Formats: sequence, structure tokens, C-alpha cells
Amino acid sequence: MLSMYCNSNQHDWDRYLQKVMIAYRLSVHSKTGQTPNKTVFGHDNILPLQALVGLPPNPSHDSTESSTDYTIRLHARLELIHHTARVVPQTTL
Repeated sequence: MLSMYCNSNQHDWDRYLQKVMIAYRLSVHSKTGQTPNKTVFGHDNILPLQALVGLPPNPSHDSTESSTDYTIRLHARLELIHHTARVVPQTTL
């Protein structure tokens, strides 16, 4: 991904690293069907535009939910995501 933005001498790769990593972490992996952020943290990051405009309403979100309930749901979601990533057939390189 960096090679698409760097100059021919590759002296300016560090200027693009942060943006490329954001794009990579929010890209859906072809085998797992999940983004790296979702696989590690259980959710995708909120981008600046989403923070400005706001996220679409989530009917399953309860603003009165306790932190314990959230932690239990997050843990279950992470277990499911990790299980899915492990059972996906690996391709040989």
C-alpha cells in the first residue's frame, strides 16, 4: 500500500504510514470477512467524519447498559470473531 504513494526513492514513506495503516485496519480481510480492528478490539474505529456527522442509529444499543453488560457482550463478540478467523481455511502461499 505504501508503494502506491511513495516517491521513486522511497524517502517519504513515513509521511503516508499513518493513513495507510488506518486504511489497512479498516479493510475487510478476504478470508475472515472481518477488519483487523474488529478482530482485535471487537469493533471498528470511528473515523473523524463519523464523529462529525454521527453514526446511524443502532436499535440494539441501550444507553442504560452497564459497563459489565457491555464487557460481557464485547467478550462474546470477540470470541465469535476469533473463532471465525481460526476456522477459515488457510490458503497456501
